[in-house]
Amino acid sequence: MLKKRKTRYESIVLIIDGFKQGGSQQVYIMLLKEYASMFQSVTLIILESTKFDLKLPQLLNLNVVYLNSTSFFDAKKVVTLGKILMDLKPDFIISSIYRSQIFSAIVKPKNTILIWVEQNTYYNRTRIQWIVMKILSFRVSRIICTSVEILMITEDKISKKRSLLLPNPINLLDSSVIDVVRNNDFVFIGRMVDQKDPLLALQSFKHFLNTYKEISTNSRMHIIGEGHLLIEVKSLSIEFGIADKCVFYGDISINKMLEILNTSKTLISTSLIEGFGLARLEALGSGCCVVSTDTGGAKDYLSNVEDIGVFIADGSIGKISEFMFKTLKKDFWTTEMINKRKNHVQNFTPSIVSKKWLLS
Repeated sequence: MLKKRKTRYESIVLIIDGFKQGGSQQVYIMLLKEYASMFQSVTLIILESTKFDLKLPQLLNLNVVYLNSTSFFDAKKVVTLGKILMDLKPDFIISSIYRSQIFSAIVKPKNTILIWVEQNTYYNRTRIQWIVMKILSFRVSRIICTSVEILMITEDKISKKRSLLLPNPINLLDSSVIDVVRNNDFVFIGRMVDQKDPLLALQSFKHFLNTYKEISTNSRMHIIGEGHLLIEVKSLSIEFGIADKCVFYGDISINKMLEILNTSKTLISTSLIEGFGLARLEALGSGCCVVSTDTGGAKDYLSNVEDIGVFIADGSIGKISEFMFKTLKKDFWTTEMINKRKNHVQNFTPSIVSKKWLLS
Protein backbone atom coordinates (compact mmCIF):
# COMPACT_ATOMS: atom_id res chain seq x y z
CA MET A 1 0.00 0.00 0.00
CA LEU A 2 2.78 2.40 0.91
CA LYS A 3 4.67 1.63 -2.30
CA LYS A 4 1.74 2.87 -4.39
CA ARG A 5 1.83 6.18 -2.54
CA LYS A 6 5.59 6.43 -2.30
CA THR A 7 5.85 9.52 -4.48
CA ARG A 8 3.74 11.42 -1.95
CA TYR A 9 6.05 10.65 0.96
CA GLU A 10 9.55 12.07 0.97
CA SER A 11 10.60 12.57 4.56
CA ILE A 12 10.14 11.01 7.99
CA VAL A 13 11.54 12.05 11.37
CA LEU A 14 11.92 9.78 14.41
CA ILE A 15 12.45 11.50 17.77
CA ILE A 16 13.47 9.87 21.04
CA ASP A 17 14.74 11.06 24.43
CA GLY A 18 17.92 8.94 24.47
CA PHE A 19 19.54 6.02 22.70
CA LYS A 20 21.00 3.79 25.40
CA GLN A 21 20.13 0.08 25.43
CA GLY A 22 16.38 -0.45 25.62
CA GLY A 23 13.39 -1.90 23.81
CA SER A 24 12.28 1.44 22.32
CA GLN A 25 15.75 2.03 20.93
CA GLN A 26 15.94 -1.45 19.39
CA VAL A 27 12.57 -0.81 17.75
CA TYR A 28 13.86 2.47 16.31
CA ILE A 29 16.87 0.71 14.78
CA MET A 30 14.54 -1.69 12.99
CA LEU A 31 12.30 1.16 11.82
CA LEU A 32 15.23 3.22 10.53
CA LYS A 33 16.29 0.36 8.27
CA GLU A 34 12.78 -0.07 6.90
CA TYR A 35 12.03 3.62 6.42
CA ALA A 36 15.37 4.17 4.68
CA SER A 37 14.02 2.06 1.83
CA MET A 38 10.62 3.75 1.85
CA PHE A 39 11.50 7.46 2.16
CA GLN A 40 13.98 9.69 0.39
CA SER A 41 15.04 11.23 3.69
CA VAL A 42 15.10 9.74 7.20
CA THR A 43 16.09 11.84 10.21
CA LEU A 44 16.68 10.55 13.74
CA ILE A 45 16.67 13.21 16.45
CA ILE A 46 18.10 12.17 19.82
CA LEU A 47 17.37 14.67 22.56
CA GLU A 48 20.13 13.58 24.93
CA SER A 49 23.09 11.43 23.90
CA THR A 50 25.64 9.55 26.03
CA LYS A 51 28.75 7.46 25.44
CA PHE A 52 26.60 4.38 26.08
CA ASP A 53 24.31 4.95 23.09
CA LEU A 54 23.59 2.03 20.78
CA LYS A 55 25.39 1.86 17.46
CA LEU A 56 23.28 3.21 14.62
CA PRO A 57 22.93 1.51 11.23
CA GLN A 58 24.92 3.03 8.36
CA LEU A 59 22.28 4.23 5.91
CA LEU A 60 22.91 6.62 3.02
CA ASN A 61 19.74 8.65 3.51
CA LEU A 62 19.84 8.72 7.33
CA ASN A 63 20.66 11.98 9.06
CA VAL A 64 21.21 11.92 12.83
CA VAL A 65 20.74 15.07 14.92
CA TYR A 66 21.89 15.24 18.54
CA LEU A 67 19.94 18.00 20.25
CA ASN A 68 21.93 17.86 23.53
CA SER A 69 18.87 18.74 25.56
CA THR A 70 19.34 17.97 29.26
CA SER A 71 16.09 19.30 30.71
CA PHE A 72 12.37 19.14 30.06
CA PHE A 73 12.26 22.93 30.50
CA ASP A 74 14.91 23.55 27.84
CA ALA A 75 13.04 26.18 25.80
CA LYS A 76 16.00 26.91 23.53
CA LYS A 77 16.18 23.29 22.43
CA VAL A 78 12.44 23.24 21.76
CA VAL A 79 12.92 26.24 19.47
CA THR A 80 15.88 24.50 17.80
CA LEU A 81 13.77 21.39 17.25
CA GLY A 82 11.02 23.55 15.76
CA LYS A 83 13.44 25.11 13.27
CA ILE A 84 14.75 21.67 12.25
CA LEU A 85 11.24 20.36 11.66
CA MET A 86 10.15 23.46 9.75
CA ASP A 87 13.15 23.07 7.43
CA LEU A 88 12.49 19.37 6.89
CA LYS A 89 8.68 19.58 6.68
CA PRO A 90 8.44 15.81 7.13
CA ASP A 91 5.42 13.80 6.09
CA PHE A 92 5.56 11.90 9.38
CA ILE A 93 7.03 12.33 12.84
CA ILE A 94 7.24 9.37 15.22
CA SER A 95 7.93 10.25 18.86
CA SER A 96 8.59 7.81 21.65
CA ILE A 97 9.09 8.60 25.37
CA TYR A 98 7.59 11.56 27.20
CA ARG A 99 9.93 14.51 26.53
CA SER A 100 10.15 13.73 22.80
CA GLN A 101 6.38 13.43 22.60
CA ILE A 102 5.80 16.79 24.26
CA PHE A 103 8.50 18.64 22.31
CA SER A 104 7.29 17.27 18.97
CA ALA A 105 3.65 18.13 19.68
CA ILE A 106 4.57 21.72 20.54
CA VAL A 107 6.55 22.40 17.34
CA LYS A 108 4.99 20.02 14.80
CA PRO A 109 4.64 21.58 11.33
CA LYS A 110 1.04 22.10 10.22
CA ASN A 111 0.72 19.36 7.60
CA THR A 112 2.90 16.76 9.28
CA ILE A 113 1.32 13.59 10.68
CA LEU A 114 2.52 13.18 14.27
CA ILE A 115 2.49 9.70 15.80
CA TRP A 116 3.11 9.10 19.47
CA VAL A 117 4.22 5.61 20.51
CA GLU A 118 3.47 4.30 24.00
CA GLN A 119 5.65 1.24 24.63
CA ASN A 120 5.27 0.88 28.37
CA THR A 121 2.64 1.28 31.08
CA TYR A 122 4.40 4.33 32.62
CA TYR A 123 2.77 4.04 36.03
CA ASN A 124 5.32 6.54 37.36
CA ARG A 125 3.97 9.44 35.28
CA THR A 126 2.57 12.24 37.39
CA ARG A 127 -0.95 13.64 37.14
CA ILE A 128 0.47 16.82 35.62
CA GLN A 129 2.34 14.84 32.94
CA TRP A 130 -0.85 13.03 31.94
CA ILE A 131 -2.73 16.34 31.77
CA VAL A 132 -0.05 17.87 29.54
CA MET A 133 -0.24 14.86 27.19
CA LYS A 134 -4.04 15.04 27.10
CA ILE A 135 -3.97 18.75 26.22
CA LEU A 136 -1.37 18.33 23.47
CA SER A 137 -2.92 15.18 22.02
CA PHE A 138 -5.11 17.32 19.73
CA ARG A 139 -1.95 17.87 17.64
CA VAL A 140 -1.37 14.12 17.38
CA SER A 141 -2.84 12.02 14.57
CA ARG A 142 -2.60 8.70 16.38
CA ILE A 143 -1.17 7.14 19.52
CA ILE A 144 0.19 3.65 18.97
CA CYS A 145 -0.11 1.38 22.03
CA THR A 146 1.85 -1.87 21.92
CA SER A 147 -0.29 -3.89 24.35
CA VAL A 148 -3.91 -3.94 25.51
CA GLU A 149 -2.86 -2.82 28.99
CA ILE A 150 -1.07 0.22 27.52
CA LEU A 151 -4.08 0.91 25.29
CA MET A 152 -6.46 0.95 28.25
CA ILE A 153 -4.27 3.38 30.18
CA THR A 154 -3.78 5.63 27.15
CA GLU A 155 -7.49 5.75 26.33
CA ASP A 156 -8.24 6.66 29.92
CA LYS A 157 -5.45 9.20 30.45
CA ILE A 158 -4.91 10.78 27.02
CA SER A 159 -7.36 10.08 24.21
CA LYS A 160 -9.66 7.21 23.34
CA LYS A 161 -10.28 8.60 19.84
CA ARG A 162 -6.62 8.65 18.80
CA SER A 163 -5.37 5.47 20.50
CA LEU A 164 -4.97 2.18 18.66
CA LEU A 165 -3.38 -1.18 19.37
CA LEU A 166 -0.41 -2.16 17.20
CA PRO A 167 2.62 -4.33 18.04
CA ASN A 168 6.28 -3.46 17.97
CA PRO A 169 8.38 -4.99 15.20
CA ILE A 170 10.81 -7.71 16.27
CA ASN A 171 14.19 -8.96 15.10
CA LEU A 172 13.83 -12.31 13.33
CA LEU A 173 16.48 -14.90 12.60
CA ASP A 174 16.85 -16.04 9.02
CA SER A 175 14.75 -19.23 8.95
CA SER A 176 17.39 -21.03 6.90
CA VAL A 177 19.81 -21.05 9.86
CA ILE A 178 17.42 -22.09 12.63
CA ASP A 179 18.69 -25.21 14.41
CA VAL A 180 16.49 -28.16 15.33
CA VAL A 181 19.10 -29.87 17.53
CA ARG A 182 19.80 -27.71 20.58
CA ASN A 183 21.23 -27.82 24.08
CA ASN A 184 18.87 -28.03 27.06
CA ASP A 185 19.79 -24.41 27.78
CA PHE A 186 17.78 -21.41 28.96
CA VAL A 187 18.20 -17.73 28.10
CA PHE A 188 17.41 -14.59 30.08
CA ILE A 189 17.47 -11.33 28.11
CA GLY A 190 16.95 -7.97 29.76
CA ARG A 191 18.43 -5.11 31.71
CA MET A 192 19.73 -6.17 35.12
CA VAL A 193 17.19 -4.03 36.98
CA ASP A 194 14.35 -4.65 39.43
CA GLN A 195 11.69 -4.37 36.72
CA LYS A 196 13.13 -7.33 34.79
CA ASP A 197 13.74 -9.35 38.01
CA PRO A 198 16.80 -11.39 36.93
CA LEU A 199 17.07 -12.69 40.51
CA LEU A 200 13.78 -14.56 40.06
CA ALA A 201 15.09 -16.09 36.83
CA LEU A 202 18.23 -17.32 38.62
CA GLN A 203 16.27 -18.67 41.59
CA SER A 204 13.97 -20.53 39.22
CA PHE A 205 16.95 -21.98 37.36
CA LYS A 206 18.42 -23.22 40.64
CA HIS A 207 15.07 -24.82 41.55
CA PHE A 208 14.94 -26.48 38.13
CA LEU A 209 18.46 -27.90 38.54
CA ASN A 210 17.66 -29.30 41.99
CA THR A 211 14.20 -30.65 41.12
CA TYR A 212 14.72 -32.17 37.67
CA LYS A 213 18.18 -33.69 38.00
CA GLU A 214 17.48 -36.41 35.46
CA ILE A 215 17.29 -33.87 32.63
CA SER A 216 19.19 -30.83 33.93
CA THR A 217 22.73 -32.25 34.07
CA ASN A 218 23.98 -30.35 31.02
CA SER A 219 21.65 -27.35 31.21
CA ARG A 220 23.01 -23.80 31.35
CA MET A 221 21.50 -20.36 31.81
CA HIS A 222 22.65 -17.68 29.35
CA ILE A 223 22.19 -14.25 30.95
CA ILE A 224 22.25 -11.27 28.58
CA GLY A 225 22.14 -7.67 29.76
CA GLU A 226 23.75 -4.99 31.94
CA GLY A 227 22.51 -3.09 34.97
CA HIS A 228 22.95 -2.41 38.66
CA LEU A 229 21.81 -5.93 39.68
CA LEU A 230 24.43 -7.72 37.57
CA ILE A 231 26.97 -8.01 40.40
CA GLU A 232 24.26 -9.32 42.75
CA VAL A 233 23.11 -11.90 40.20
CA LYS A 234 26.69 -13.11 39.67
CA SER A 235 27.26 -13.32 43.44
CA LEU A 236 24.02 -15.26 43.88
CA SER A 237 25.05 -17.77 41.23
CA ILE A 238 28.21 -18.45 43.26
CA GLU A 239 26.23 -18.67 46.52
CA PHE A 240 23.84 -21.17 44.90
CA GLY A 241 26.76 -23.24 43.63
CA ILE A 242 25.66 -22.92 40.01
CA ALA A 243 28.16 -20.37 38.70
CA ASP A 244 29.59 -22.97 36.34
CA LYS A 245 26.15 -23.32 34.74
CA CYS A 246 25.62 -19.58 34.23
CA VAL A 247 27.10 -17.66 31.31
CA PHE A 248 27.07 -13.86 31.58
CA TYR A 249 27.37 -11.79 28.40
CA GLY A 250 26.50 -8.20 29.29
CA ASP A 251 25.09 -6.18 26.40
CA ILE A 252 25.68 -7.88 23.05
CA SER A 253 24.66 -7.37 19.43
CA ILE A 254 21.29 -8.51 18.13
CA ASN A 255 23.01 -11.05 15.88
CA LYS A 256 24.89 -12.56 18.83
CA MET A 257 21.67 -12.68 20.86
CA LEU A 258 19.84 -14.50 18.05
CA GLU A 259 22.77 -16.90 17.73
CA ILE A 260 22.46 -17.82 21.43
CA LEU A 261 18.69 -18.27 21.11
CA ASN A 262 19.26 -20.48 18.08
CA THR A 263 21.31 -22.97 20.12
CA SER A 264 19.12 -22.88 23.25
CA LYS A 265 15.66 -24.21 23.99
CA THR A 266 13.78 -21.78 26.19
CA LEU A 267 13.62 -18.07 26.96
CA ILE A 268 12.81 -17.16 30.57
CA SER A 269 11.09 -13.79 31.07
CA THR A 270 10.51 -12.89 34.74
CA SER A 271 9.62 -9.19 34.46
CA LEU A 272 7.44 -7.55 37.10
CA ILE A 273 6.25 -4.98 34.57
CA GLU A 274 6.54 -5.18 30.80
CA GLY A 275 5.21 -3.03 28.00
CA PHE A 276 5.53 -5.32 25.01
CA GLY A 277 8.40 -7.73 25.66
CA LEU A 278 10.44 -7.90 22.45
CA ALA A 279 12.64 -10.76 23.63
CA ARG A 280 9.75 -13.18 24.08
CA LEU A 281 8.58 -12.88 20.47
CA GLU A 282 12.14 -12.80 19.13
CA ALA A 283 12.75 -16.08 20.97
CA LEU A 284 9.71 -17.65 19.31
CA GLY A 285 11.00 -16.41 15.96
CA SER A 286 14.24 -18.24 16.70
CA GLY A 287 12.31 -21.45 17.38
CA CYS A 288 12.56 -21.30 21.20
CA CYS A 289 9.90 -22.12 23.74
CA VAL A 290 8.99 -19.34 26.20
CA VAL A 291 8.26 -19.24 29.92
CA SER A 292 7.04 -15.81 30.99
CA THR A 293 5.40 -14.04 33.88
CA ASP A 294 2.01 -12.52 33.10
CA THR A 295 3.08 -9.03 32.05
CA GLY A 296 2.20 -6.58 29.26
CA GLY A 297 1.86 -8.25 25.87
CA ALA A 298 1.62 -11.77 27.27
CA LYS A 299 -2.19 -11.98 27.08
CA ASP A 300 -2.22 -10.10 23.78
CA TYR A 301 0.31 -12.15 21.85
CA LEU A 302 1.14 -15.27 23.89
CA SER A 303 -2.16 -16.54 25.32
CA ASN A 304 -3.59 -19.99 24.58
CA VAL A 305 -0.46 -21.29 22.89
CA GLU A 306 0.80 -23.79 25.45
CA ASP A 307 0.46 -26.41 22.71
CA ILE A 308 3.50 -24.90 20.94
CA GLY A 309 5.58 -24.44 24.10
CA VAL A 310 4.59 -21.03 25.51
CA PHE A 311 3.77 -20.98 29.22
CA ILE A 312 2.55 -18.02 31.30
CA ALA A 313 3.56 -18.46 34.95
CA ASP A 314 2.15 -16.88 38.10
CA GLY A 315 5.56 -15.61 39.15
CA SER A 316 6.34 -18.32 41.70
CA ILE A 317 9.73 -20.04 41.55
CA GLY A 318 8.14 -23.49 41.59
CA LYS A 319 5.76 -22.81 38.70
CA ILE A 320 8.43 -21.18 36.54
CA SER A 321 10.72 -24.15 37.21
CA GLU A 322 7.95 -26.61 36.34
CA PHE A 323 7.28 -24.87 33.03
CA MET A 324 11.02 -24.79 32.27
CA PHE A 325 11.01 -28.57 32.61
CA LYS A 326 7.93 -28.94 30.40
CA THR A 327 9.53 -26.98 27.54
CA LEU A 328 12.30 -29.59 27.26
CA LYS A 329 9.90 -32.39 26.37
CA LYS A 330 10.61 -34.03 23.03
CA ASP A 331 7.17 -33.19 21.66
CA PHE A 332 8.14 -29.50 21.51
CA TRP A 333 11.31 -30.16 19.52
CA THR A 334 10.07 -31.59 16.26
CA THR A 335 10.60 -29.57 13.09
CA GLU A 336 6.83 -29.05 12.91
CA MET A 337 6.69 -27.52 16.41
CA ILE A 338 9.64 -25.21 15.78
CA ASN A 339 7.99 -24.00 12.59
CA LYS A 340 4.72 -23.36 14.45
CA ARG A 341 6.56 -21.11 16.90
CA LYS A 342 8.27 -19.27 14.05
CA ASN A 343 4.98 -18.83 12.18
CA HIS A 344 3.31 -17.40 15.29
CA VAL A 345 5.39 -14.23 14.99
CA GLN A 346 5.54 -13.68 11.23
CA ASN A 347 3.17 -10.70 11.41
CA PHE A 348 5.65 -8.88 13.67
CA THR A 349 8.31 -8.47 10.99
CA PRO A 350 9.74 -4.92 10.64
CA SER A 351 8.52 -4.69 7.03
CA ILE A 352 4.90 -5.34 8.05
CA VAL A 353 4.79 -3.37 11.31
CA SER A 354 6.62 -0.31 9.97
CA LYS A 355 3.90 0.20 7.35
CA LYS A 356 1.05 -0.40 9.83
CA TRP A 357 2.44 2.29 12.12
CA LEU A 358 2.14 4.83 9.32
CA LEU A 359 -1.05 3.83 7.59
CA SER A 360 -3.39 2.26 10.14
